[in-house]
Amino acid sequence: MYTLRRKGRTSPEPLTLSRGSVRAKFQAEPGIDPTAPSPQAPALVSGSSPATLAKRRGPLKAPTLVLSRDPQNIYDPTFFTAFANNVPAASPTPTPDVLPSARTFVRNVFTGLLVGMPDGVGNPIPVEFWGFRDPNDPDPLKQATFPSKAIRVVEGEIFHCTLNSSGNTHTIHWHGMEPTPMNDGVGNLTFEVATSYTYQLRASTAGTYFYHCHKNTVLHFEMGMYGLLLVDPPNPSGLGAPLQPPYPSGGPGFVRRGNEIVPYDVEAVWVTDDVDPAWHTRAQILGPNAGFGSGPALDPYPSAGLNVFTPKYFLISGVPQPWCGNPPNDPSHPGVAVTVRVGQTLLVRLLCAAYSLNRFTIQGIDAEIIAMDGRALGQAPYAQYSQPEVIFSGVIFDLTAGRRLDLLIKPTANDIGTHKMGVEFRNYINLQTMGIAETFIQVIQEE
Repeated sequence: MYTLRRKGRTSPEPLTLSRGSVRAKFQAEPGIDPTAPSPQAPALVSGSSPATLAKRRGPLKAPTLVLSRDPQNIYDPTFFTAFANNVPAASPTPTPDVLPSARTFVRNVFTGLLVGMPDGVGNPIPVEFWGFRDPNDPDPLKQATFPSKAIRVVEGEIFHCTLNSSGNTHTIHWHGMEPTPMNDGVGNLTFEVATSYTYQLRASTAGTYFYHCHKNTVLHFEMGMYGLLLVDPPNPSGLGAPLQPPYPSGGPGFVRRGNEIVPYDVEAVWVTDDVDPAWHTRAQILGPNAGFGSGPALDPYPSAGLNVFTPKYFLISGVPQPWCGNPPNDPSHPGVAVTVRVGQTLLVRLLCAAYSLNRFTIQGIDAEIIAMDGRALGQAPYAQYSQPEVIFSGVIFDLTAGRRLDLLIKPTANDIGTHKMGVEFRNYINLQTMGIAETFIQVIQEE
């Protein structure tokens, strides 16, 4: 322990250092400011600063941070590197506290999926992606996709998903969900899956979520190891109604809006992403540990090539610009544009899977935000803090990595035509536009 002393007395409030999931309390000996970087001291100290303590107790002598020479000290660089890379690899069987599940899924790790990116003159350039294969899909062409196949469940039910790792350890983190730590899929807090593990979750709240690998997260997410997790509410007409959740992809279905469950006719799921091919090339050569740690078993050059992110391709739901603006049945390059009739309701689910700031506009038609990050706006008991909000035509709205929005659009006869949804991918430091992606909402006459 390191003690912060004033006039020979030990401070009763130890300062706190934090790095990721690693937390350590320390106390300092008089000498220098512990917030100042040194060869021995950490560069960041959070908690009660000397200035704060001085206000409460009067003048303080400048404290000195004296670090232990114990090689197991967490601030020893060698020890810290070893600690950070020593995440348990396990395959617990059976799942702790296992309960009967309403639905079961399987996801097998895959690599080597080549997705064509445009070269500027219409020819595809192959870029490798990784992901989670659904071996139970009857169509082999739909088992391994980018993004990975969506998981769709029903609000309130328990579901299981078995992850089968291959080639390395991996996890599945259920972003926005609230499982137990064993089932949260954050490896450095629990374990990385060595061979196989069955995650157990309760889908407590209807909304738009996603799942992704949380091992070497920044790289594995960029490589495409993610997919949508959609939680559908029940049909408000009851179990006797013909349409029951989980609802079909593309609609129709029901969604929560405030304290109501409302119908929609058409569903568009749009995932924005930016791709730096240099990262993919490095991962293809060095494997899942590229940029992580050091030593012969890991990447010997942990920062080279991965300390700068320079995306070259900009995508919506796995389809790069300009092809993402095509209709899904385009014979050459299927896109993600959507068609809706006058009088119908369109549900748009947006996920930002990009590392840049995404700036959206929808031209010529209004939309209503009904949910953010998997939570319906205006839903009790938190209705006093939020309400659904209308985004008028052309109004800018932003999303950053991992954020989600659910939008409802109800076109009228005045909206017949083609409406562009544009995304600017902006550098998160200087906000300069690095690229764009566009798709379209086609409004046609009612039948």
